[in-house]
Amino acid sequence: MVKNKERIPIPTMEESESEDNEVNPYLIFSIKDRNGNVVKLTKEISEGINRTNWNLRYPGTSPVSIKDGKYDPLSMGRDGMLVLPGTYTVSLSQFVRGEITELTGPVEFVVKSLDNATLAAEDARNWLLSKTNWLNCQGL
Repeated sequence: MVKNKERIPIPTMEESESEDNEVNPYLIFSIKDRNGNVVKLTKEISEGINRTNWNLRYPGTSPVSIKDGKYDPLSMGRDGMLVLPGTYTVSLSQFVRGEITELTGPVEFVVKSLDNATLAAEDARNWLLSKTNWLNCQGL
């Protein structure tokens, strides 16, 4: 541009502000149980081979927290209750420049119990149902 004596473009104030407020790209791992309840796991996109893990918990029921006037989509918040053994699916999407693009479809996997729980499996199912009913009554 300088060699051709062309004008060098200067971004407008709105363009500079929108760039400052742009959310960094991240990956979304959507994990679903057999009832379709979704657990979303987010991770920043970075170069190279990466790995992530799920702590086998539903998301917490506490409200979203905002730091410095901004919502952080990578913050998972507080943990919820542990999931029950069973079949789950996971799919992978990415968030880039305000658009979500699915990268791979659902893949099934099985969560197994280690059989070292305090409550027997049937008691855990009943406890989870009562907890879910309580949350539904609270509107959460």
